[in-house]
Formats: sequence, structure tokens, C-alpha cells
Amino acid sequence: MKSRLIIVNSMQWDVSAQIIDSYCDTLVQAVSQIDTWLGVPGCLEGSVKKSGGIRIVSSPWIWQKLGFHHVEYNTIFLDPRNLAMDTVVHEFAHIFDNLLGSHILAAIFGGGPSDDMIRYLGIEPDQFFPRFHSPGYERSFQENHIELNPTVYGRTYGPAEDFAETFKLAVLDPERLFLAAPRRYKWIQNWKNEHFFNPDSLTLTGRKSADND
Repeated sequence: MKSRLIIVNSMQWDVSAQIIDSYCDTLVQAVSQIDTWLGVPGCLEGSVKKSGGIRIVSSPWIWQKLGFHHVEYNTIFLDPRNLAMDTVVHEFAHIFDNLLGSHILAAIFGGGPSDDMIRYLGIEPDQFFPRFHSPGYERSFQENHIELNPTVYGRTYGPAEDFAETFKLAVLDPERLFLAAPRRYKWIQNWKNEHFFNPDSLTLTGRKSADND
């Protein structure tokens, strides 16, 4: 119950009653991990306030039948039957893809940081639609002799999933990302500095310290 109150009262996000307390614990732990990586306390919750915060709800039955979590703009739809921290971090990456893109559903239609990352690597993302599931994605990297995402999921499905898996590894397993995909590691470090430490960026920079309140 404590984690649910943190999400609702401190972060001011909406969380469905269908999301059980243990999943709220996982959500709070994931936010803490992301904030640690960003290096600014409260950065994640602060950076999404301009969008009206985040909604966390139970997936519709069809998505539960498929066994998928997914994101639409600033709403995370969770399969209530299972939830791991790495999954939560992955889904938050889709939130950033949408909020920092030119389309509110950039993780589907493109225009977000996932497109920017793929262009940096040397691949044109507009050939892939939808961005989260595009046949031939891995082959395009192989044919152009460009490094692959270290995870099977990240290198198989499309730019949005590549970005989300890169983000997940940057937060939870940066050494693996650095060793296996150094260009992705370099890009996401630069992306972090641009969007979370630049006062002119689209996002905020976290909570003010108590001395400045």
C-alpha cells in the first residue's frame, strides 16, 4: 500500500485499483532505478508532468490473451498476471519515445527518439512500420554490418523496441550495453544529457532540493 500511495500522492500518477500492491512496489523500484541512472532525484516524475503525468492500468483482455504489456502515449497497460522490473523500465522507454517525439504515438508511427537512435546508427527508420513490429528489422542491420541490439527482443522487432531495450540495458545493465553495443551506449548517454540536463530541453530536471522550495 505504501508504494501505491507514493505513486498517487507523491508522483501524482494515476494507478488502477486492478494493479496489485506488489506491482506498485515494482513500479516504484523501477522509477528509483531510472532516477539513479538519470542522476537527478525525481527526474522521471518531473519530466512527465507536462504530459499530465502517467496512467498505469490493467491491459484489456485481448492484450492479456496475447501476453503483452504495452504503452499508448502516457498510459502503461500492464498484464496483471506478471510484472518484472526490467519490463517496467522497458515500458517507460516507450513513454519517453512518445513524449519526446513529434507524434503522441511515436512508438507506433515514428518521430521519437527511437528514430533518432536508428538514424545515428546508420539506418533510415521510415522503412519500418509499425515501429514496434517490423519484419526485416534485424536483417537490415546485418546487411549493413551495423551493430545489433544485445537482446533478441531489441534487435528483432523494430526501432521502438530497439530503443526500449537499449534504455533498459542503460539503466539496469550498462556494462553489457557498453561492451556489446558501444554505439548505442554512446548515443543514449548523449540523449540523456541532452534531454535531462539541458534547461532548454523539452523535459524538466526533477524535483528542487528542499533548500530551494
